[in-house]
Amino acid sequence: RKIAKDCTENCLNRLLLVEADYKAITKGVDSDLFTKAAGVCLCTGWAPGSALVHERWARHLFREGNPSAAALRLRKSIDFYRNWGAEGKVAQLVKEFPDVAT
Repeated sequence: RKIAKDCTENCLNRLLLVEADYKAITKGVDSDLFTKAAGVCLCTGWAPGSALVHERWARHLFREGNPSAAALRLRKSIDFYRNWGAEGKVAQLVKEFPDVAT
């Protein structure tokens, strides 16, 4: 937390992602926290982080039984990965979630 506070542009986005992921695992999905993490990733230009936030968010939503919201997040994740040029990751997600990712 101290590092994230002292170096917001490099660390806050990662801290928020870890916090959102941890809370989803331990207490359930907090969409506000994932939204904040995604926003900070966009503001700091961390494209891989934006993709990862949406991917992790989608996986937690699927686990919690919210497939429509999960599908939306997964498609956003795929778009971010594709725009970043991570075609291998896009292919992995399309293979894992063929009904949602296409």
